[in-house]
Amino acid sequence: MNRIPEVTGPVGNPANVWSVFFILFGAYLFLPAFHDVYFVQSSGGWPITPGKVISAELEKRWPDRGDTFEQGYLARIWYVYTANNIEYMGHSIRLHDDYTKDVRSVESALKRYPVGQQIDVRYDPRDPTMSIVEKNSVPAVDCAKMGLGLLFVMFGALALVGSLKQEIMGR
Repeated sequence: MNRIPEVTGPVGNPANVWSVFFILFGAYLFLPAFHDVYFVQSSGGWPITPGKVISAELEKRWPDRGDTFEQGYLARIWYVYTANNIEYMGHSIRLHDDYTKDVRSVESALKRYPVGQQIDVRYDPRDPTMSIVEKNSVPAVDCAKMGLGLLFVMFGALALVGSLKQEIMGR
C-alpha cells in the first residue's frame, strides 16, 4: 500500500509556515506605505517653477450599478509649467489626490486655482512629468501601516528564528 510521505523538518513545521506568512503580510503592509511616505517627504525638496492654471473643474464620480465606490468629488485643475526648458502639463494639486464626499473642500480648492492664475509648481527632478502645487503632509494611515507592517515582520522573524532554533536543538 502506498503511503503519503509525512512532511517533516523546518518546512513542514506549521510554526514556520505561520512565521513566513506574518513576514510576508508585514512586508505587504509596510512597503507600499513606505513608498508613499518617502514620496510625500521627498516632494518637499522638489524644485519649484512658475506655472499657469489652464483649466479648473469640479469632477464628479457617480457609481454605476454594481460599483463598489461611493459618489465623490475631485478638484481637477490642469496647469502648464516649464522644467529643464521643456513645457509640461500637470493636473495634481497634491500627491495621491482622491475623491471626497466633501464638496465644499473641493469648491474651496477650485477657488484657490482659477483659470489664468500664476502658481508655483513643484516637480520631481528625476521625472519632471510628476508635479504638484501643494505639498502633502504624511498621511497618518500610512504611518500606521508602516508600524503595523514592521510589527508583523518582527514578530514573524522572531517566531521563525525561535522555531528553527528549536528544530536544530531538538535534533
